[in-house]
Amino acid sequence: MFGRGQVALEACSIDIFHGQRMRKGKGNSQAHSAKVPDIKQVNSVYATLLSSFDEGAVAMRSTAAYRFWDDTTEEYIRDNDDNFGSGAGSKLAKFLETRNENGMFILVQQWHNDADRPYTGREREVYSAAKFVLEAMENSAKAT
Repeated sequence: MFGRGQVALEACSIDIFHGQRMRKGKGNSQAHSAKVPDIKQVNSVYATLLSSFDEGAVAMRSTAAYRFWDDTTEEYIRDNDDNFGSGAGSKLAKFLETRNENGMFILVQQWHNDADRPYTGREREVYSAAKFVLEAMENSAKAT
């Protein structure tokens, strides 16, 4: 969990935008994003997404990052899950900063369904899925 404490799954009141599943070779990836105003909502979205993984997935990893403005401390609060030291979470956090995203949580899941091979997800796929879901989320907001 990011931040502090556990959050009950039914407590997630934030709308989560689910990007399109992308397939490359035998691997799959999907990004999810949500507007989050504080750490409580970050933890709620994170817990909800981690509990809803693809049941057929044999090997899976999730990379996440968030960034929001805290009026009390007057600074951006940001963190990421670097997924076993791969560096993908740090790059995802930098991606949010580069886009000047405020109040944004993003999680990219990568998985495959082949029990005979190890998981070898690529950072490039994390970036592509993240970019795709943020652009789709923006387009969806403009259309409404």
